[in-house]
Amino acid sequence: MIYLLKTGQNYKWILGNEKTDLPITQEAKNRTKSTSRQAHEEISNVIQKINCMNDDRSRKENVRRALNAMEAIVKEYGNSNDIKQAINNIKESKQYGPDYIVKEGISIFHNIQEYFPDLRHGTLDSERKEMSQAEAVYWINKICTYIVYICDMHTVIF
Repeated sequence: MIYLLKTGQNYKWILGNEKTDLPITQEAKNRTKSTSRQAHEEISNVIQKINCMNDDRSRKENVRRALNAMEAIVKEYGNSNDIKQAINNIKESKQYGPDYIVKEGISIFHNIQEYFPDLRHGTLDSERKEMSQAEAVYWINKICTYIVYICDMHTVIF
């Protein structure tokens, strides 16, 4: 079960089950430690900055860090430098579970790019969309949940 703990202005996502009560971001960090240095560093930065997301830019930067971590993991496991191809390779292997879960990675990537085009690349001011604290926490949680899933499935396979 995943739930949000909010204390004052601070948010903390908790993945609660019989094995752990760590925040989902910490679970993602633990899973990436031996897999991808880049992903591990990005998630470490997300954790460090999670309670410092006081403005639109800092929220988007933290979501971008999480997205970069997901991209690094997927490209590693999918054996491709292109995220779409990497996810397709993972899906086609039929070893990472149901397609609808595996394909969620590309859905996350596309939705963030569509809703927040300035997240990764500069854009016209008219195309900028504000990201709320709740949205940033939502996306970070969703991305980290996907990372944990893909890493866990990879561990089962190999």
